[in-house]
Amino acid sequence: MCFRWFARVLCCLILVSPSAWARSTNDASQLRELRVGLVLSDGTLGLFNLTRMSRTKAGWQEIGMLPLKMRKTLGSLFKNIQSFDRIGDAKDVDLIAVWNAEANLKKKRVSIENSIAFYDSQHGMVDEIAGKAAKSLRRFKVRNLTEEAVEESLTVLRDGILASAKLAEAARNLPLLGTSEGAGRLPLHSRKKVIFSRLDVDRPNYKVKENRNRFALVMGIENYANIASAEFAERDAESVKSHLRGLGFPQRNIIYLTGQRAVRSSFEKYLETWLPLNLNKESELFVYFSGHGSPDPKSGSAYLLPWDGDPQFLKNTAYPLKRLYAKLNKLPAKKITVVVDACFSGAGGRSVLARGTRPLVTRVNTNIKLGKLTVFSAADANEITGTYDEKGHGLFTYFFLKGLNGAASTQSGAITAESLHEYLKSKVQDEARRQNRDQTPQLNGRAKSLIR
Repeated sequence: MCFRWFARVLCCLILVSPSAWARSTNDASQLRELRVGLVLSDGTLGLFNLTRMSRTKAGWQEIGMLPLKMRKTLGSLFKNIQSFDRIGDAKDVDLIAVWNAEANLKKKRVSIENSIAFYDSQHGMVDEIAGKAAKSLRRFKVRNLTEEAVEESLTVLRDGILASAKLAEAARNLPLLGTSEGAGRLPLHSRKKVIFSRLDVDRPNYKVKENRNRFALVMGIENYANIASAEFAERDAESVKSHLRGLGFPQRNIIYLTGQRAVRSSFEKYLETWLPLNLNKESELFVYFSGHGSPDPKSGSAYLLPWDGDPQFLKNTAYPLKRLYAKLNKLPAKKITVVVDACFSGAGGRSVLARGTRPLVTRVNTNIKLGKLTVFSAADANEITGTYDEKGHGLFTYFFLKGLNGAASTQSGAITAESLHEYLKSKVQDEARRQNRDQTPQLNGRAKSLIR
């Protein structure tokens, strides 16, 4: 009986295994023909920024090695791996891989999760694959556990990619770059159809040598958890980040918070902990916020609203503008520029009020001691900010970026805070009047500060 059962199993293996093995080999070989663009998610960038703060602590050094190990893992599967800042930048690739990494290091337990979402040339998702691993402390140190968890999570991820039927199908059906079939394909950025085409302001037309002493915090919140959306706010932030790269800000020095990453705790974490740990007397800092502001009807204090902000409970959920300026003034940086595309009148635009209250615009207090800061604001205290719908940007941010691209240059070719404000003021006021409203950009602080 046992012999008969064993014989049947053996026959099945002989008949089925060769074809299954061949399919697996063919799928793997087809993946080896693909060129992949690798993009790090906001969460992944945030994780690696935190490893710089915690690299002396047990286990975090191994997390910091993840990018190198991930590229090695993907390099063993695909023909070529290229890195890009965002999905829209990826071109001349067959697939785009957006990598998200999460890590939780405790005294007795380590958990790592690597997930990759694969997109085709039209930015449609092909498949999403995760590799998880968790280790509990026994006789090993946390550092050893973390190294094991990293390796195991990458192994699970690699096996998942190889086993993905959707990726295998995409590999079979995709006309590959460099082949005669794919030779006539247009670059990805030319083929993608978007609601708003790439504008002259979305990319810098200049390039400054990278400066390791330049740091930035960019916050853009469009779709809020509890309140109406701030239209185009995330697109504004994305374009500002691109210009910061042109201004010589290293990617690793830019904290980029959008969507659910831009919660109040993130504001506090990066403004009050990360920046003081990383900046010194030679540092230059650029802070940008795009989203809703809100006034306190009783005190007139102005607040920035994070993703989880609630105008009904400003003191508990929002971040005071006064606190922002006070924290920035304590930093040792030699130059700090703040740009706020929000308003605090509560009368509409990028400002909101608690339900049941009326706008008290004359009581809003945005006249706060600035110290060494140079601050650009989108509107006066009693005005509302607006959008430039034709361009898909906030009105203020659109002309701010256009000014950076040279429209605000002085005769010497430089762009100062003063020259940029003069350009902004005339352009924003003119367009706002066409929309039957008033909007007057404000400049406070060091007008002679060099912007570009």
